[in-house]
Amino acid sequence: MARELLRNDFEGMGGVIRDSLIDQEINRTILTTFNGDRDAFLKNLSMSGMTIRSFREMTKNQLQVQIMRASKYDQEIPPTPEELRKEYEATKEQYRDLTKDKVKFKKIFIPMLGNDSTSTPEVQFNLADLIANEIRAKKATFPEMATRYSKDMYAEKGGDWPITERSTLSPEFAAIIFGAQPGEIIGPLVDATGFTIVMVEKKELAPPPPLSAIKEQIDMMARNKRSNERYKKWVDRLRKKAIVKVYI
Repeated sequence: MARELLRNDFEGMGGVIRDSLIDQEINRTILTTFNGDRDAFLKNLSMSGMTIRSFREMTKNQLQVQIMRASKYDQEIPPTPEELRKEYEATKEQYRDLTKDKVKFKKIFIPMLGNDSTSTPEVQFNLADLIANEIRAKKATFPEMATRYSKDMYAEKGGDWPITERSTLSPEFAAIIFGAQPGEIIGPLVDATGFTIVMVEKKELAPPPPLSAIKEQIDMMARNKRSNERYKKWVDRLRKKAIVKVYI
């Protein structure tokens, strides 16, 4: 519908697509899509049920749309400093270097199998689940449960891990703990080796780059946003004009 409106507006303004321009576009298609083989191009047209005449008409229609879109929103003036600042504030988090994020957390690790001969993964999971629930209910503290049950290198320190960079963690584990709030008890998390309970203490997120470092990307996004908004308004106006013509 929008394409038809653009073409109608083009023709209503007296626009004309020269045959030479259509020829150039068809030759470009033959060169880029069929490696310059015109016979292969014609064979493909025949297989698709098109004639060279109908393909020329389709190409003309496409050029009309391209010209109208370019005339309305591709030729944009540069965004204002205020537009750049607003776009930067809205999107700057997307440009952070996530690998430089850091996190401080406590961890309890319960292995898949315990030392007891009757131990099973189900028994170990139930133990991990009980520990997590006891901490959540404040019936026990994280450090005391870590010291008593955890089986990793920081168990004796109450499960207190040092500040850790995101880049040293597995992507899956990093996504979980960086998505948690400080003080939140996470788990039991399950992997092939056992069950993990984590409490995030604090996160140190890498700052976004300054506007000057990503100005080109922000400029492009601001242009696209403004162009799309103007293009939609313009198409809406064309639709209204088309409706008026139908009913007059």
